[in-house]
Amino acid sequence: MKCPEVHDLLPELERGELTLQRRREVEAHLAACGECPECAEAREIVRALIVSRPAVPVGLEARIQAAVRREMAADDESGDLLRLEPRRRRSVPSWALGAAALLMLAVGTPVLMNRMAEVPTEYDDATIALAEETYAPSVWASDDGLIAGALALDDLSDEALLALLEELEAGA
Repeated sequence: MKCPEVHDLLPELERGELTLQRRREVEAHLAACGECPECAEAREIVRALIVSRPAVPVGLEARIQAAVRREMAADDESGDLLRLEPRRRRSVPSWALGAAALLMLAVGTPVLMNRMAEVPTEYDDATIALAEETYAPSVWASDDGLIAGALALDDLSDEALLALLEELEAGA
């Protein structure tokens, strides 16, 4: 077991909610990892959080249940309680998803095959030249690989670069 896994299980360990096997694994890791400050710190934080948790007042659950019963009885007597039928869930047969997928495959495959037949697999030189002219505008990318509008700083000397940096800092 590794430290991150142990950190995830520390709250359950401290509350006593781990199975015997899992608890032994975590405790074995903590014993073997005794010098690890992260594990020790994480365990202390979890312990502090659990200890500082406020206690539930005695009888709170019974008082809440009694108050709910009183409210329900008062609503029943006054007739204000609107009785709604619970919504019935529609159950979809388990085979329906498979049937829908099969139907989509049966209908979609011929359509895609027809469209693929219309696409030419070989292009002549005129078509390629037209595509290059149409879809690769020279406004955005030049032959030297620079983007239009980008600064070209490769040819500047160190002094020129320092001067440019000073101008940029003064303008900002």
